[in-house]
Amino acid sequence: MNSSPPSIVPGRVLVIDDDIEVGRALQRSLRGHDVVTVSSGREALDLLATGATFDVIFCDLMMPDLSGPDVYESLEKTRPDMCERMVFVSGGAFTPQTEAFVRTTTCLLVAKPFDTKTLRAVVAERVAAGR
Repeated sequence: MNSSPPSIVPGRVLVIDDDIEVGRALQRSLRGHDVVTVSSGREALDLLATGATFDVIFCDLMMPDLSGPDVYESLEKTRPDMCERMVFVSGGAFTPQTEAFVRTTTCLLVAKPFDTKTLRAVVAERVAAGR
């Protein structure tokens, strides 16, 4: 009997995080997927404005230029199809506005530091749901 691990279905993943090392860590954790990393909310919005699509968007909640909620609210107006693909990541520091957003959003929240198994499961689930 063959006990090799199941092959992954490659997904397209966008990582939005102002900490470049976090982006690199996610890219390593998601080896086998097409992972694009950007270091600001504005850069992500510019990329998504070109029509780029992703199975999953991992977005840091707290960033200096645009917060995760700011990115989400902008996408609600310009690319609502991408909102349901967002997964927020956080190290736990919240402003009152971010805390309120986390309480009301239906998006998944993943805590830093990441568990690779959890990240890969989230991507696999989202890729399967989108196909």
